[in-house]
Amino acid sequence: LYEQMYDDRRREALIAEVGKFTQEKLMDPGMESKVRIVVAITTLLTNAPELGNSQLKEGLLEMMLVMARSDEYIQQLVASEAIIAAASKKKDVTAIVNQGLDILKTLYKSTNDHIKVRALVGLCKLGASGGSDAALRPFADGSSTKLAEACRRFLVNPEKDSDLRRWAAEGLSFLTLDAEVKEKLVED
Repeated sequence: LYEQMYDDRRREALIAEVGKFTQEKLMDPGMESKVRIVVAITTLLTNAPELGNSQLKEGLLEMMLVMARSDEYIQQLVASEAIIAAASKKKDVTAIVNQGLDILKTLYKSTNDHIKVRALVGLCKLGASGGSDAALRPFADGSSTKLAEACRRFLVNPEKDSDLRRWAAEGLSFLTLDAEVKEKLVED
């Protein structure tokens, strides 16, 4: 819908309407409304990135990071997926690296594989955020190879369900920008 709007006025009206919905959900004190708005923003970031990024206002990223720190499974799940989706623009990746790296590392230590693999994808996406420019990479040398090996463990384990494998494949796809990871993948 958003992509088919050629008129800036109509796009601005849609952004305003979505912004109004976002504010209503954020003003609601219940956690269910927070979960719903984070899922909605994740959907927008994935399918209409320009519209989704227009909603990443002050405080929303911080709320996602707080939800990721929560002990509740559903909050961790939606927050980790939202952080992955939000890490698409350079300015957002920088903010997430600064604020969310430790949270993603903590989520990766989770005993729940569904949380763990999503945190792994987030780490992979942040690790690949510098692209082919080694000076812009947020992690030390060799980190991409370790992340790729973690993704591989999810992929080759027949006991893991298809959802976990899909997420692991997505994480690996971000890391293939690294030549060393690509070589190991080809060898494997």
